[in-house]
Amino acid sequence: MSPPRAKWFENTRPIDINVYSYRKPFRQFTRQILNELEDSRSNRRQLLHLDNSELERHLRWVLVDLFDLWVTHGNRKHGLGVDRNRNKWVMAKRYNALGLRYQPALRVLDALEESRLIEVKKGFKDPRSGFGANTKIRSSLRLVRRFREANLNRDELDPPTNYETIWLAKTEKVVDPGAFWTNPRRIRTWVDYEETEQTAKMRQQLANYLHELTRHTIVLSESGTLSRKDLLKARRIFGYQVAHDFKRGGRLYWHASWQSLSKRDRSKVLIDNQEVVEADYRSFQPNIAYALAGIQPSDPYEPISLYPQEFPGSTGIGPHWQIGRKFIKRVLNGLFYVRNQRAAIAYITSLYSHPDLDEEHRQFSELWPTLNTTPTALIKRIIGWREHLLPYLMSDKGMYLQWIDSEICMSVLEILTNQHIPVLPIHDSFLVKRRDRNHLVSSMFEAFTLHTKVKISSPSYLINVDSLD
Repeated sequence: MSPPRAKWFENTRPIDINVYSYRKPFRQFTRQILNELEDSRSNRRQLLHLDNSELERHLRWVLVDLFDLWVTHGNRKHGLGVDRNRNKWVMAKRYNALGLRYQPALRVLDALEESRLIEVKKGFKDPRSGFGANTKIRSSLRLVRRFREANLNRDELDPPTNYETIWLAKTEKVVDPGAFWTNPRRIRTWVDYEETEQTAKMRQQLANYLHELTRHTIVLSESGTLSRKDLLKARRIFGYQVAHDFKRGGRLYWHASWQSLSKRDRSKVLIDNQEVVEADYRSFQPNIAYALAGIQPSDPYEPISLYPQEFPGSTGIGPHWQIGRKFIKRVLNGLFYVRNQRAAIAYITSLYSHPDLDEEHRQFSELWPTLNTTPTALIKRIIGWREHLLPYLMSDKGMYLQWIDSEICMSVLEILTNQHIPVLPIHDSFLVKRRDRNHLVSSMFEAFTLHTKVKISSPSYLINVDSLD
C-alpha cells in the first residue's frame, strides 16, 4: 500500500521577503488585482486607511512570490508559510529592503482570501506558549488563470534594489513556556550592524562575482535554468558573538541552488551548456588549523587502532577496534565547535548513544563497554599525534576556522571572476567547466596560501579534483 499523498499545506516554504519585480508587466498585473480588491465591498474595510503605494507594494510582493512558487513547481501542490505573529515582522531595516510591515501584509492576505484569489490553511496556535501561528497559503485556480492570462515571465523577477548580501545572525536557546520537558529551541535572529570598510569591501566583492555569474547560463538537473533572481539572491551569513567583528562563519548561501544537490545531481549541472568538473579542499578546517600552526597539510582523519589495555582500569581483555576515517572526521570536526572539555565529553557520549547509527558508529557503541574507559581518555587517544590542532579543539574556534575557510573560498571566486571564469561554490568545493579545471586548481592553491601564509609543497595534498564521471 502506497503512503498517502502529502497535502499541499504540508509542502510549504516560508514566504520570501526578498523577491520582487520592478518590471512593467508585474506592475500592470498588480494594479489590475488591486482595482478588483478595492471594488469588492467586502474588502473595503480590510484596505481602509492604508496608503495606496504601500498597499500596492505589499500586494505585488505577495503576488510575485505566489507566481514564483507556481512557476517553479508547475502546479498547486505547494504553498507558502506566513507568520501571523506580529513580533516575527520586527527586523532590522537592512534585511527588509521592501519595508514590509505586519498590518499591510496581513490585510492584503485577508483581502486576497476574501476575493478567492488564494486558499488559506489557518495555523494552529498553542494558547499557552503562543508558538505555532503559521498560516499556509497557495494560489487559487482563479489566480493561476490570471497568471496565465497576464503572460508573466519568471525572468522578470528580481531581488529588491537594496537587497542585503552581508547578514549577521545571533542564535539563542529558547524554552517554550509551559513545555519544560522539551529541549530548548534554537532561535536565529538577524542583527543590525554599522557599515564599515570591511563590510563594504565584502559586499562589493560579492557583487562583482554575482555580476559575472549572471552573464552565464546555469542549468540544474531538476529545476532547469536558474533565473537572474535565483543567481542574485546570495548572502554571506556571519555569526554574532560579542562584537561585530565578522570573524565567525561567513559562508556563502543561495536561497535555492546547486548547493542543495547531491553529488550525483551536481554531475548534471551545465554551465553555458558545458559539463562541469568539481574540486574541493581536502580536510579543509583541520588543514587550515595545521597551516596556521606552520604545519604542512596532511591527513588528519587517518584511522587508528584502539586496544583495551591502552586505557586505565581496563582488564586488557577484548578485541581491538579500528577507528575509521568517518568516525575520526566526525569527532575532530565536532571538537572544533564545542566550548570546553565538558561539552566535548557530552558530544562524544552522544556519538555512542545516538539512535540513528551507521555501521561504523554501531561498532563503536558495541565496543565501548569493553574498553572500560571514559570519553576523556578516548578524546586524548584520538587526538594523539594531532597535538598541533589542540589550540583549536574544545575552545569554540570552529566558527573562526569557518570564517577563514569562507575568506579562502571568496578569494577563489574573486580570482576566477577577474579571469571571467564562471564558478559555482558549495562551501569548500567548486564547480567549473571542464576546460577551466587547471584554472580552478591554481586559484584554490593561491587562495589557501594567501590566507594561511604557508607554502604548500604540492596541491595534491590539499585539493581533490573529481571529474564526477
